[in-house]
Amino acid sequence: MAENENEISKLTVKQLLAQLRVNQIWAVLGIITSLVAGAFALGYYTKSVANEVDKKELRRLEKYQSDLELKQQFLNHYLRYQIAKERLGQEHTPDNETKFEASKKIFADLIYDWWKQRRPSPAMRLHIEKGSDPFESKIMFYGDESVWPIPAEIKREVLGRKSSS
Repeated sequence: MAENENEISKLTVKQLLAQLRVNQIWAVLGIITSLVAGAFALGYYTKSVANEVDKKELRRLEKYQSDLELKQQFLNHYLRYQIAKERLGQEHTPDNETKFEASKKIFADLIYDWWKQRRPSPAMRLHIEKGSDPFESKIMFYGDESVWPIPAEIKREVLGRKSSS
């Protein structure tokens, strides 16, 4: 028996196929076809799962980017307002007064638009209340849990627009 196994292991593929009966050849072809089809199916499944994961990750990243753009927009206007206010306090000139009023209007426009929308994004919350406490009015960004006060002048401007509309 060991001699027979040794002889089979020395046969070439052509010799092996020549010794097979027709039904055995069809069985071998069926097995090879099944293996190739299974490999393609597994590849397709793996690719579709990877694409689904990529799509979910892409949606998450797009949302995160959108949230960051809102915060960047807020910080850009906030910083321009604060710089213009500081310059006006250091040197009260007509040019500094014009720049301050322009930055104040642009910042107030942004806050008013967001306040009018109620909630422009689930990533942030804008809270403006009537009253004298400046800490009552703030914007919270949930992504990094930062809280920024809305300056009293901007709060008055926004509330003044709301009551006049």
